[in-house]
Parts: sequence; structure tokens; C-alpha cells
Amino acid sequence: MAKIKRFSKKTLCLVLSIIMIIGTITIVLTTKTFQGMVQVNKFLSPYSKKILRTEHVVGLDTAAMADNTIIALKNRNGSVTSYNFSEPITFKDESGKLKAKDISIVRQKDKALKEKGFDYTNGNNDYRINISSDIRNGIHTAFADTAFTMVPNISVKKEKTKLSATQKGLLYISPIFAAVFPDTPSVTGQITENKNDNIVSFQYDNAYGNGTYLSVEPQLNGVNQKIVLGADDDIADISFTITCEACTPVLQKDGSIRLVNNETKQVSQQIETPVLSTEDLESDFVLGDVLGRGAYTLNENEEHSYTLGITVPDEMNLDISEFGNLVITVPVGAMASGTTGTETGHISPTLDTGIYTGTPSTCYNNEVLSCFGRDSGYGYGRALTFFTKPPAITLGA
Repeated sequence: MAKIKRFSKKTLCLVLSIIMIIGTITIVLTTKTFQGMVQVNKFLSPYSKKILRTEHVVGLDTAAMADNTIIALKNRNGSVTSYNFSEPITFKDESGKLKAKDISIVRQKDKALKEKGFDYTNGNNDYRINISSDIRNGIHTAFADTAFTMVPNISVKKEKTKLSATQKGLLYISPIFAAVFPDTPSVTGQITENKNDNIVSFQYDNAYGNGTYLSVEPQLNGVNQKIVLGADDDIADISFTITCEACTPVLQKDGSIRLVNNETKQVSQQIETPVLSTEDLESDFVLGDVLGRGAYTLNENEEHSYTLGITVPDEMNLDISEFGNLVITVPVGAMASGTTGTETGHISPTLDTGIYTGTPSTCYNNEVLSCFGRDSGYGYGRALTFFTKPPAITLGA
């Protein structure tokens, strides 16, 4: 019979102690990993979760995120993945917690804004965009010390339509019946989402007549209003009414508009010059041919209220009958803090540009719209983007 080796009490206690230590370490490490994953989940926005790889992430490297253009994620194997953006991607909320910016559209929670008709807003972001389902209320933006509403003027189009008693009755029941009247633009909008490029917008169909639309597209640091017109529509009919809160719009030499705070004289928001392009359904690009940039006119109506019109250079060709629709993009965005009305301080990616095989000798300088993909006219396109160097990368590394 084999002898059974007996362990002494001291040896048994030692083995049990080692097992307990290993178990404690495992629990601590597992808890730390879990806490890190919870931290990441609270930090990331729905938009950032779509564009970042997080399957092996166990925490945030906050020390490497002093610059608001960087998201640094700790991986399970001990490495760090740094995502650099050409514009701010993070901000601190009202409680001081670091958050990733979001571009989603959600239901409004602010009672005061909801009472004013702004029943939708953007997700986590320090640049606030408030949207109304009724186009006649427009949008309300707020950033730093400036805020204003921007309402599209569509009454000229509406006055051309005479409704019968039956049509008026249907519209009284629900605005959705506007869709059955070809000449009556709908004043209600709805959320639309392009899952291919993660673009979420609030779209008003038939805003300027049958077949046209106006879409509001939240950005990381601003909002784009995109107007799509048919070949028979007149750009001269496009205008907005701006109502300012504690700020004044100032027309710049380049045709853009800056919102100057009445007390500090600093600028925190800007309406960039409109981008005009054609909508080419045969192209792999989001837009067809970019025709160029227009400018704005600005006329004061009464105190704090202004009419913003859109003009285009005489040399710009707007004969788009063979390309499709005319797309007018009106970009509204944040500006770097401390910027005055005479400085250049916009935080948009002004150093980005595009190169295209179809036009190899053309210099596009600092393009606002850089396209990549394949197009029959441009050929293969590549976008070159400028990034700030992460502080974790030292000289000579």
C-alpha cells in the first residue's frame, strides 16, 4: 500500500495563504479592469463608439489627453492607442468630467428651450444645438458667451400657393398632409441617418418647394445647414433671419460672419462662407462638383434681428441642369477662445487638403471639403489631414 504523505499544518497554511494572495490579486486586477472599462464607457459618446476600436480597451490614458484633440485608450496588453483629430473631440461637462463629443440628435430635456419650440438637441457637447420640428422656429446655437437663433425664410414660397378649404382642413389635422400638395413646402422635419458615414441630420422635406429640402447636420464643433435646390429654383430666394443674444453679427471681408460678444468683444462663433456644389448621383463622393464659395449679405431689421442673404460671384457657373441639384452648405461653428473680431482663430481644419489623380497639377490649398474615393472627373482622391503631435511622442522617439 502506498504511503500517504501528510502535510504539516505550517505547510498547509502557507499553501492556503498563497492561494488567497493570488485570488486577491486576481480580484483586484479584475476590479481595476472593470472600473477602467466603466470609465471608458461613460467617457465615450455614441459617435465615438462607432469610429473607435474598443474591443481590447481597459481604460483611459488621461495623462496623454491634455490636448482636447486626442483620445488615448489603454489596451489589455499594456499598450496605448492614441486617436488624433484635427479639431476638438473632448470637453468637460458642467460637473468637470471629461467627455467625448457627440453629434447625435436626441429629445430636448431643457424645459425653457422646449417651451420655445426646440424639441430636439444634440448629444453630449459643449457646443449646443437646439432644433425645432417646426422649420419656422429654425435652430438655436449656444457656445461660450454667444447664442443666436437662425430661421430660414420660406414665406415667399408659401404665399404663391392658394389652398382650398379641404386642404386647409387636412393641414389643420396634421402637417403630414403637406406631402400631398406639390407646391406646399412642409414645415415639419424628422431625424434621418446615413449609416454608411455615421451622419445624423434633421431634415425638412419640400422646404423651398417640391423636391427641395433643408437638413440640419450637427458637427463636433458646430452645425451644417444643407439646402438642396432644383435646377429651376433661385438662390436669391434663400435667406435666414438671425436673432442674437448678447452678441452682434459682424460681416467680414471674406463674406463670412462673426458673432461678437457685446461686452467682451470676443468671438466664439462664426458663420463660415457658404459652400456651393452640385449633387452628382453618379459620383462616389458625397458631393458632386464643388463650385466654390459664396458670401453673405447682412441687413439689420430691428434691434438684435438681422436678415442674412446668400450671394455668389458673377464668374461662378450655376448652370446645374446636367449635374442634378444645387447644394448650398451653410457652416456654423465654434471659434478658439479669446478670438476677437479682427483675428483669425477658427478651429476648423484649415490645413487639410485633397489630392486627386484626375487633376495632379492642381493645388487645392486649404480645402474645407476634402474628398476621398473614386470619381469620373477627379479620379482617385486622397485627403491629407494635419494633426497636432501627441505630448506622449517626444522628439526623436
